[in-house]
Amino acid sequence: MRLLGPILLAMAAAALPACAPEPVRGRLVEYRSGEPVPEATVTITQRGWGWSEGQLVWDRSYRARTRTGAEGRFELPLPAPGLAGSGATLEVEREGFQRLTEVPAHAGAELLLQTLPVPAASVPGGHAMLGTLADGRMFGWSFVENRPVADPAQADLFPLRIGRDAPQLELSAPAGGGLQFLSQAAQRIASPSYGHLLRYAEQAPADGYAARLRLDAGTPGTIFVRTRDARHAKLAFDPSGFASVAGRVDGLDAPVAHALLLPFAYNPRPGRALPFDPAAHPPAPDPAHAAAAAELPPEGRQAPVARSFELTVRDAGGDLVERVALRLEPGVPRDLACPQGRFQYRGVVLVYGDDGLARVRLSVHGPGFAFHGGERLVSRRKPALMRFQEYRGAPQGALEYELQVAPVDEATAAAGC
Repeated sequence: MRLLGPILLAMAAAALPACAPEPVRGRLVEYRSGEPVPEATVTITQRGWGWSEGQLVWDRSYRARTRTGAEGRFELPLPAPGLAGSGATLEVEREGFQRLTEVPAHAGAELLLQTLPVPAASVPGGHAMLGTLADGRMFGWSFVENRPVADPAQADLFPLRIGRDAPQLELSAPAGGGLQFLSQAAQRIASPSYGHLLRYAEQAPADGYAARLRLDAGTPGTIFVRTRDARHAKLAFDPSGFASVAGRVDGLDAPVAHALLLPFAYNPRPGRALPFDPAAHPPAPDPAHAAAAAELPPEGRQAPVARSFELTVRDAGGDLVERVALRLEPGVPRDLACPQGRFQYRGVVLVYGDDGLARVRLSVHGPGFAFHGGERLVSRRKPALMRFQEYRGAPQGALEYELQVAPVDEATAAAGC
């Protein structure tokens, strides 16, 4: 019976529009030009107590919609006036433009909303993890590997100081890399929305990078990173909304005592372009693709030339089964086998894709089986890996192997087994 009073009061508050609050007003413009964006759908949402499917729930959604006019202007009443104190959020959609979501609003708000055309292709993105291990060591982030690393020499971004109780952050970059910060105010971002600190700055700065960066805990903005491979990334630094983690994390040899998660976008290819549409949820970086792209020259394509490779096969215990070195001409398949070897390698071919990256394709043949590997990206940092099984029958059953194809230096390459 004690619960009945608060429930009835909540229901009554939701039902009383005695003093209608001021509507939410605003204008939608294109970010770069400031030109109005008409005919966009604007949806306002409030959540609070209400009836849903015959039951009283605390998180019922109340919505109202309108469209922007010729000057990009809109006006929307709060859909549940009795919930005015709870605030509201806006979502804005217009074909051909990026969708804005989770824009905070309140009664009487006057908002300037900025959108951008949908990019032809977004760069990959995710969440970088920076923090302290339980043994006191710091750990940073590798964009190519898309994982945390405890060795500063392997990191593209490494913390020097992280505050536990306040979002204090001091960062360093390895030799050849650099860091730069651009505040939200400097980007002319009028109204925050989901992913706003990764949305608007679509080009990394050409210069002005430093080896260290100390961030003001009260200033949101975008961190730009130039990696040792001359690639570029950007991270959202928002002191009002940091996510943190602790515990075991894959790739680290000790538990995490405290770590911050920073949303990021990363371009593994040459150039400073960082187009990113947060609401479209671009894929996470693929380490094999990023490692291959890190070897691209500034023009963005590898010359389709002959290259030397080493094929190494190891069994499930890691013992060497056989090793073969060979030179491949682009698009010219080769068949080979060691005189005393276990397997035959057929149709081994080097191809260059439309993206300018090198790939290898082959099939492995043995007594009673054939494994067709398909095309695999290959680079010095990330050799192509293929796993296959050889079926021997009982009692041995299937034997497992790992085949690695790695580029080798032309000067040291010696063809043969």
